[in-house]
Amino acid sequence: MKKVIVTTTINPITRAITLFEEKKDWDLVVIGDKKTPPNYNLKRGIYVTPEMQEQYDKPLSDAIGWNCIQRRNFGVLWAYDMGADIVALIDDDNIPYKFWGENLLINNKTDVNYYLTSQAAFDPIGATNAKNLWHRGFPLQLISKRTYSRKNKKKLILKIKNN
Repeated sequence: MKKVIVTTTINPITRAITLFEEKKDWDLVVIGDKKTPPNYNLKRGIYVTPEMQEQYDKPLSDAIGWNCIQRRNFGVLWAYDMGADIVALIDDDNIPYKFWGENLLINNKTDVNYYLTSQAAFDPIGATNAKNLWHRGFPLQLISKRTYSRKNKKKLILKIKNN
């Protein structure tokens, strides 16, 4: 299974990037931005310069704009072109645990908490111990209405479907 880590950055190579780059079963794609230092040299990963992105798809580059996290979308496309079965989106300042990316649940029967909601959206972060946080993009007007009391256990086999 081809596994690719994708991020964008405006920083010099961070400790997190170095640790993700050391994940032997994963490839790393870092998408540059206009503020990314010009001497961004990875040991094993792929650094996609702003010029490479413009060459890849100039209209998409223009639509996304610069100096924004949405540049990471180029990394998803890059991973797809690499034949990725799994793509992990990370931030360059999140230090991975030593076991990150190991023992994935894909194609294995797994017990999961299955939450039911009557809201228009479900926020999975609120179901963790971080009750004071919410998922990026979760509607702010629904934060106070989040409830996790309606849950049950299900056994699921998590699959990846390629079209």
